[in-house]
Amino acid sequence: MVRRSLYDTMRMLQKEGIDADARMMGNELIVSMAYPIAGGTPWTRRFPRHDMQRAADAVAAAAITFYPSCCLAKVADLLSGALAGQRFSRDKL
Repeated sequence: MVRRSLYDTMRMLQKEGIDADARMMGNELIVSMAYPIAGGTPWTRRFPRHDMQRAADAVAAAAITFYPSCCLAKVADLLSGALAGQRFSRDKL
């Protein structure tokens, strides 16, 4: 299983113009992302400092939900379609 990198996920989102941020504050890792509609409350989550993997997964899930046209959402859709096709062809055997 490949682990998601928080750094790479944030960099990918920022390259697409999505205002995403991760900060270390004491023993906490705080990740946030701008809400796609002006005036909306930013999405923010706190994780223990050592839990970067969970933070990366949470940021990716939020990006897919809030920004369905971003590259991360397109890749997730492609992968889920491929997995569904694989399951379908296996069931036909």
